[in-house]
Amino acid sequence: KEYERLKESLALQNSFDGGREKYTKGKHDFIVRTLRNASDNTCFYNVKQILTNDNILELLAPSVYKPTKEKLLNRAFKYQQNDNTHIYAYKDSEYKGIVVFEIADNSATICDLAVKPKCQGRGIAGKLVDFIFNRFSVETVTAETDDDAIGFYKKYGFTVADTKVEFDTKRYLCICENVT
Repeated sequence: KEYERLKESLALQNSFDGGREKYTKGKHDFIVRTLRNASDNTCFYNVKQILTNDNILELLAPSVYKPTKEKLLNRAFKYQQNDNTHIYAYKDSEYKGIVVFEIADNSATICDLAVKPKCQGRGIAGKLVDFIFNRFSVETVTAETDDDAIGFYKKYGFTVADTKVEFDTKRYLCICENVT
């Protein structure tokens, strides 16, 4: 639907300005992100009901400190019990990444975002964040992260809103607003 609306608005834009593209940086980024994800939406699967399956559960491991089967299962059961928690995995030939988030008041809060180590650096985490914006029409996405992932969030366009120290680890509260 979003893709079709975008095509219509582009057609109208082009007819009014003689085919010249006059986009602000924000609109351009939104269009690029929307077009990129129009073809990717078939790669996202709701895995909440099967989160405890080994091949799905292993996706969470990169986002858990010293992951064990017990830690991962406890986290999975907690997420499955919460009606406000959404869990989607990215898959093409295999499951490669996962995002766990909650939605409230037109905002999503990422609880876990992880990509298999062998698949990192291919834009999968960005696609998972884009999926939240595009599928759930939220205005903001927030996430709490550490030094290991702060680079991704900054590169994606999140701003660091706050920092704290927890268990001798610096934590960052990151916020990204939807560009429409």
